[in-house]
Amino acid sequence: MLRARIVRILIATLFGLLHCGAGEAVAYKGHESQSLTHVESPHRQTFNPTRAMPTKIKDRASQPAKRRVAFLLSAPHACSVKLAGDFTGWEESAREMTRQDNGSWKVIVTISPGLHEYRFIVDGQWADDPRCDARKPNPFGGENCLRLVE
Repeated sequence: MLRARIVRILIATLFGLLHCGAGEAVAYKGHESQSLTHVESPHRQTFNPTRAMPTKIKDRASQPAKRRVAFLLSAPHACSVKLAGDFTGWEESAREMTRQDNGSWKVIVTISPGLHEYRFIVDGQWADDPRCDARKPNPFGGENCLRLVE
């Protein structure tokens, strides 16, 4: 109980310092403290941290839960392999894959459910996933592999 109250006071204090001008402090309902300097201001705010927190929880609850998905590619002679897809911003933020002892490459990514397009970049060259039969033509004359995440 005391720990929860201290955490609420710290959150409220931090919120107040970030949202007030220099030298101002905010009076919080039920959390007045001698360590806070209360300054009258035309922009004086009242903040109740317990009322603000459920909003974030609701926002997260409305989003579908992300899933951890493994991608594998057998490329024993490759020096580097990356995974690029609509969930990485393609080449912009392609994920480095890790070489396994058997010569395959692996990466686990956390992505939202849905149908996703992806390709591999092997030693700087775009490559298909030979284990994926579902494909979609891309605007560059090749095909993107498709993965359904449920």
